This record gives sequence, C-alpha cells and structure tokens, in this order.
Amino acid sequence: MFIDRRFYYDKFGVFYKDMLVYLTTDPERDVVKQKIDDPLNVPRHLPKTRIPNQHAGIEIIGVHVGHYFWILGGRSWLNLVSHDLMLSGSYKVHIKSSLWSLKRDVWINGPEIPEGLIKYSPCATAINDTFAIIININSYTDSIPIQAYDFSKGVWHPMSKPPI
Repeated sequence: MFIDRRFYYDKFGVFYKDMLVYLTTDPERDVVKQKIDDPLNVPRHLPKTRIPNQHAGIEIIGVHVGHYFWILGGRSWLNLVSHDLMLSGSYKVHIKSSLWSLKRDVWINGPEIPEGLIKYSPCATAINDTFAIIININSYTDSIPIQAYDFSKGVWHPMSKPPI
C-alpha cells in the first residue's frame, strides 16, 4: 500500500501531572486534553490551539523537555514524481520548531534547527529539563552531527565542545 507522505501529520501523547495531552502537527486540528484519573472525564478540545509551524511529511520528532513538548522536523515535497511507488524529487526541510507549554496550554515558536542537523535521519532526546540533544546519524552531512540546545539560554552547543 502506498502512503502519500506529502500530507502526513504526526500525533504525540504527552503525560503531564494528571493530564494526557494529545498534540498533532495537523494545522487543522486543535490540542486535546484529558484528565486520566477521573474515569468519567472525556477528552476536551482546546480552541484556537493549532500548531504554529509546519511539520509534515517524514522525520517529525517530538521530545518532552521540562514543562514543554518540542516538535521539530518534517519536509515539504517539491516537484514530486510518483513512479511505480518509487518517489523522487526535491524537498524543503522544515527548520522551524514548535513548543507546547504544558503549564500554560499554548504553542510557542521554538528555535530554528540547523538544516544539516535534521536533514537526514535525525534523532533527539532530552538530557534534563533545559537541554535537548539532536543526533544526525547520517554520515553524508558536512555539519557537526551532534548538537545540544540549551532552552534556558537559547543557544546551540556543538557536542565536540560540550557546554560547561
């Protein structure tokens, strides 16, 4: 079966305090919250909470960092050619990122991601409440394949020179 990844949006479930938060990269959908300790509680849509930046296609990543959930990545296909289920064409990497504030229930524009860091096979994880690391496992990039972002200072740190 062929899946058209041009319009693929990802979904994330984030547990915070006693709430389960459903986030999506679909720009037509709002955030949904549900209190899970109460069996009678139903999911609640939060109006006007659509994601501010585009994260569609493949290689969309979500990371829980402190009181935020960070969504980054995705691609927009340009000049897409479908040929016997083989795709070729060029694409634009989404370098903008989005942060969902788990405390305030709002989207915040996150830091821009260096394109070389997320262009091929990225992986990300939180180090603690203020640091997240992105690792680009692909050996074809000419950028530093591992960088950490310090949310408390708003700066990138190449991991060849880790922050002190």
